Amino acid sequence: MTRVDVVIPAYNAQAYLGEALDSVLAQGPLIGKVIVVDDGSSDASAAIAVARGPPVMLVQLPLNRGISAARNAGLARCDADFVAFLDADDRWLPGKLDAQVAALTTAQEAALAICLVRPFADPALPDAERAALLAQQPALYEGWLPSALIARRSLFVQAGAFAEDLRLGETIDWFSRVRAYGHVTVPQVLVERRMHRHNTTRLAESARQDYLRAAHRHLVRQRMMGGNG
Repeated sequence: MTRVDVVIPAYNAQAYLGEALDSVLAQGPLIGKVIVVDDGSSDASAAIAVARGPPVMLVQLPLNRGISAARNAGLARCDADFVAFLDADDRWLPGKLDAQVAALTTAQEAALAICLVRPFADPALPDAERAALLAQQPALYEGWLPSALIARRSLFVQAGAFAEDLRLGETIDWFSRVRAYGHVTVPQVLVERRMHRHNTTRLAESARQDYLRAAHRHLVRQRMMGGNG
């Protein structure tokens, strides 16, 4: 039977983790393991994961090592044919895994599937701040981000895991590496991405060098492939 293991990296995510888990567990019988990786949190993130019980399992990192290390720690415990990721502050819409597994079953040559993403502003924020955040985002976009991804587990053997030396920009680096393996886009909104005061993309200025390093690696790969990729 087809199964999808799900990895949820969580760092001080107690405000959102329960909602993220609800959206995963509502996906139905495709769900295999749901691996919450607590990345050295100082809040109740670990307790929230433990309270859910199976199929949710907790992996705890003693120190905060960054989201790449957390994703990789969860990935190391996956054994299903397919792997999906969900950031702890995002949420899936019903039928996400069904639609993406169906797409990959049809497109046997593709190693991963993505979908459309709709941003939403954290309801805890004041109305004016929520409106300002949403004004900075497109209403819908193609989801080149982990929460919108499902991949064949074999892809991580072929292309490698997430770069742990990048605290930010790790998504740019990983997707740059895997585009050559083929993908399919499911033209449905299946992920909602939460906009709030602590999104890592809004903190990019403090880690600009990581983004520059990720972009440099991408350009080097393109040159090695003759400009394709």
